[in-house]
Amino acid sequence: MGRRTTLVSLSKWLFALALVHFGAVAFAKPCPGCGRELPDAAFFCADCGRDLRPGADAGGGVGAEVHASEAGVAVVAVLPGGAAEKAGIQAGWTIESVDGQTTRGMTIENAAKLLRGEVGSNVQLGLRTAGGELKVVTVARSKLVLGLPRVRMVAEGIGLIGLPLLTAETPGGVRAAVTELRTANAFIIDLRGTRGGYLEALEHVAGMFLRKGAPLWVVEMKDGTRSIVKSPGPGEMKAPVAILIDGATQGGELLASAFKTRNRGILIGQKTPGSSAVRKVDEKVDGTAAFREVGRFMADPTTPLSGVGVTPDRVLPADAAPEDYVRAAVEELRKAAPADNRP
Repeated sequence: MGRRTTLVSLSKWLFALALVHFGAVAFAKPCPGCGRELPDAAFFCADCGRDLRPGADAGGGVGAEVHASEAGVAVVAVLPGGAAEKAGIQAGWTIESVDGQTTRGMTIENAAKLLRGEVGSNVQLGLRTAGGELKVVTVARSKLVLGLPRVRMVAEGIGLIGLPLLTAETPGGVRAAVTELRTANAFIIDLRGTRGGYLEALEHVAGMFLRKGAPLWVVEMKDGTRSIVKSPGPGEMKAPVAILIDGATQGGELLASAFKTRNRGILIGQKTPGSSAVRKVDEKVDGTAAFREVGRFMADPTTPLSGVGVTPDRVLPADAAPEDYVRAAVEELRKAAPADNRP
């Protein structure tokens, strides 16, 4: 697997400014990144296509995942270490204006154009909090580092590592998270809503928890050839783990499958959608870019993963609140041996 192999579960386009939510992949005529018209068979324009490349500069932005709503631009999540997080912006808030221009009725593409800008430049945001309070905040656009985990202690001795996206920055971010959660001797790996990313990142995160050489998953190409992907190791993380998954776990379901196949921890939540598939990014002559499916994933040589998904060991109700997942994980980890298993 080369660095140019990606997961189909990049159903939320990584835009140069922020993560812009588009729901399920829908390759419409306008470019999902900037809205410009596209020729037939192109999924992304030349400029946005370049941002798909591993190591591409994600540019400057507010560091928030957003989507269009009737009231304006809704903040779905904030990126760890980004400008929005530093400014105190929270998920559930609404951006009602950008530099004095209302976002009501605005397309997400046009909102993104307003929010993007040079690193260090300022943008004024009119925000409505979840409680209805109006705030006006000036944010200095920062360079986006995509793929860093969300980290917090959730109970005595138990840390949570959330992986919203899987990039080249993710493995190092997970190691830094373990250091930050220095009092934790058990971990919750939160894969709820985990989007796509690069297989190499998945392999290296799995390698922290699974011994070197352990089978992770099987790649079956369209021509029928198969290869077993193995953990690169070193498997230094011996602490008990609980893995949170749900119907929005996309690229993360490969990691969830590897944990389940190797009996490494307990999976909690809802069945994943089975949306992961092997895809490559093709750059066309005109500079546009398109995803092309080239194969599927198997949990093991006899168990399909693409199109099937991963079933949790402990199923939670469909209406379970976000913290219900965390409480269930804490409960399961409390049952694990209390020994300090940190590396």
